[in-house]
Amino acid sequence: MQKRRIFIAALTFKIVFMAGSVCLGQVLENNSQQGKPANSSSLHKGTAVVITGAASRIPQEAALLEQLCESGWLNDVAFISGASSGALNTVVLNAILNKTFSWERYKKILFGITNSQVYERGDKKLPLNTQPLGNLLRRIVQDTLGYSVIGDLPFPSAMSATRIKLVPPEKQTMRFSNKLINAESNPAYNLVDVLMASAAIPLVFPPVRIRNVDDFPEETFLDGGISDDHIPFEAVLQYQRLRGNEVERLIIVSRKSDSVQNIQDELASIGLKDSKVLEKLGITLQRYSKDSFVKKLLELQQLYPALALRTYIYVPDFDSNYPLLNFNTMKDQYRVTSAWAKQNQPVLLSEYLRENKVPKE
Repeated sequence: MQKRRIFIAALTFKIVFMAGSVCLGQVLENNSQQGKPANSSSLHKGTAVVITGAASRIPQEAALLEQLCESGWLNDVAFISGASSGALNTVVLNAILNKTFSWERYKKILFGITNSQVYERGDKKLPLNTQPLGNLLRRIVQDTLGYSVIGDLPFPSAMSATRIKLVPPEKQTMRFSNKLINAESNPAYNLVDVLMASAAIPLVFPPVRIRNVDDFPEETFLDGGISDDHIPFEAVLQYQRLRGNEVERLIIVSRKSDSVQNIQDELASIGLKDSKVLEKLGITLQRYSKDSFVKKLLELQQLYPALALRTYIYVPDFDSNYPLLNFNTMKDQYRVTSAWAKQNQPVLLSEYLRENKVPKE
């Protein structure tokens, strides 16, 4: 019965997708002929929330999101986008905004997480065995929140993963959504599969296959933040094109970033160096650095200046440092970030970029 329900939902969605694509294309064509953008007569509506990857720093982003909720910044959320561990925070934020879950319950879960509940070292040093993470996500997402497929999420949302082909070398960012924003949108995708794929740090965690749905090919995926969606705002642009008007504001939530050297030192301590294969795909683990974060924000400012004027950045700044793969410090990270968040509000993108310069190469 469950499989039949999912099949019917997927088939219905595909039909709507095809019809919606035709209608949306006609609207865009008509408006183009009139010399007007599709949203020229529409007001900006709602808030979009973009959550970056964080690995073991996921409680930092959770603490920031809790403060945003309490201070009224998230009273009118229209769309949520996340990559890597930010995808899990996307799912949890759905439940909290829908008032079927609470921050207190989420914190209780986060504070109980340890390294052994995320990964184990197998016979080989790398990649790490992430079966414990799969079990943890099923307990949180399916058993506690009651979400099985992307279509169960109550708010328009997207989660990024990077499709990888080794022969010939190729990578492509896929933004899996419960709304009709792109070709890979489909409500029938298994939510845990997508979360596991989105969080598969290259070389550290094994690649993930997302179970086949409809005509979408079953392929290998890695971390959603290693390619175009280091900051996953592209899904917001896709959502705006679908909806026909722009969001009133965009809030980018991220964890405290590392320097490139700190990341290299930490990964070297577990025996990791960028492989030649990943280099051919244009993937480097420097994507997790602060420099990469700032460069992506500059890209947003340059390519989408109108949206940039309504974009806010919320990134904590404190003295403590937490390794990327140490999940034994969840409670302390939440405490430190929460204390910072209570004293600081999101800042405009332009202000953030004035204070954070990318070193010249």
